[in-house]
Amino acid sequence: MSGGLSSMGASMKNSADLAARTANESRHVPGVTFEIKALDDGADPVKGAPNAAEFVSDEKVLGGVGPLNSGVARTLVPPLAEADMVNVSPGNTDPNLTLGTDWADGPRSRPHPTYFRTIATDVVQGPFAASYLHAAKKTKLYVIDDASAHGTALTTGLTAEFTRLGGSVVGTEQVDPDEPAFDGLAVRVRSSAPTPSTSVATTTPRRSSPNSSSRRG
Repeated sequence: MSGGLSSMGASMKNSADLAARTANESRHVPGVTFEIKALDDGADPVKGAPNAAEFVSDEKVLGGVGPLNSGVARTLVPPLAEADMVNVSPGNTDPNLTLGTDWADGPRSRPHPTYFRTIATDVVQGPFAASYLHAAKKTKLYVIDDASAHGTALTTGLTAEFTRLGGSVVGTEQVDPDEPAFDGLAVRVRSSAPTPSTSVATTTPRRSSPNSSSRRG
């Protein structure tokens, strides 16, 4: 609820609050009044474990919604799972959270049985974006990411699938999304001789497009 992703964190909090109020007004569980307990992680993985400890220590907490950021989830989810507390995230895209750390080599297993997500993982999102661009008749791609685990996972899947479909990657670059201006980057993109069939794919979760890839023709 603070930091660069605060607007999305606030939306999650408001959605949980709406669900609690709706359940109370409809008396969904007779005799029970639902309340929410919101803790801020500021998209900082260091705060995941302390927040989990606070939730687990409160006997009134039955489950959790969130976090938004996969980095935070890596430290928040394990202690919640150990406490057998259900946890549902609308934003985590790291495949390791539900497929296990060895999923890329073949074996897949759920490391946290009480953890669920309502969004596709990076394994799906990158190739899907490539298919979308291919269907839009884009044949050239300039790929930019922020060097984060999320950004590189997305662009790796994106470029591999785009190339497999017959497209060509005319440039790749990693940037710091906290930089105030990208004039030099714009010049380099222009120098790649873009055409109407060229698309620029960016993944900059801390500033412009959290947990998603944005595409411009």
